[in-house]
Amino acid sequence: MTDSTPARDRFFELLTAAIHDGTLAKLTLGKYRGNDATLRNLFVRPIALKAGPHLSFVWRHATRDLTQNLPPAEALEKLRGLIGQTFLDAHLFTAEQTAQLQCEPQGRDRLALHAATGAAPATSAAAHDRTKQYLIPADRPWLRDLGVTNPHGQPRAEMAHKFRQIQKFAELVRHLLTEAGIEGQPEKPLRIVDMGCGKGYLTFSVAELLGDHAKVVGIWQERHAEFATDALRALLLEWSGYRTKVFEFISQEHTAKNLMIAAVRSGPQCGDDSEEARRVRELARFYGIRSQRLAAQLGFDLRATA
Repeated sequence: MTDSTPARDRFFELLTAAIHDGTLAKLTLGKYRGNDATLRNLFVRPIALKAGPHLSFVWRHATRDLTQNLPPAEALEKLRGLIGQTFLDAHLFTAEQTAQLQCEPQGRDRLALHAATGAAPATSAAAHDRTKQYLIPADRPWLRDLGVTNPHGQPRAEMAHKFRQIQKFAELVRHLLTEAGIEGQPEKPLRIVDMGCGKGYLTFSVAELLGDHAKVVGIWQERHAEFATDALRALLLEWSGYRTKVFEFISQEHTAKNLMIAAVRSGPQCGDDSEEARRVRELARFYGIRSQRLAAQLGFDLRATA
């Protein structure tokens, strides 16, 4: 590439994508042109901290190394100010390819791309994690489908906390099975009751951990009953002359019981043969609901055929 701006822009597109999809192995910066005579290189690699995914900057000096950990967005902003100005050479290693950006003082930059010839360097956070023996292997398809891992079977940087939660949960379940004396291959299949909360990460974890020896029962009937009840309440309030809204007011990450029904009186109660009454009865008929506490208090007959 002969145009300096496209070369650098393309390099940062590759770097940003590698950070976000979890394929970044490491980034090395060389040809230092700053004022510190002792600084030689800068090495950057992904790490997982309690605060979330970060990038670790290791400033390699002649006699010492200095480490700085930054969140991804801040790290990218810092790198934009370093590459092409303080460091004239940048070498990006990912699971799929390597990219080398060579910057010239005159502003003529060159970008060279090469397919990865082997496994990613062992300095990557994902490669380091693979040295551990996880109860739930990172290459499971359901982890990829739920967005926990990337297509290469590596935990995504932004989902590292969820991956750790899954593994910790699996460890706890295994410990409980051992304590109960039913670890391994029980004579009869275990019956696991799942309350149907959240997005199902831990449900899949249990199914993966126990395999064919357990039957996981995702209790959607209960959750569906909650939905039908809230919908019926809202329709009954509308029939009673209220302008009704049903909305989530707390993130599902905190609690599944997060629906609020807000109603403001806007007019008189509708007639028994009104469109509002018809919608109430249709919903009740669909779910086989013959009686309901709010309907009884409002004097509404769910079984009428007006």
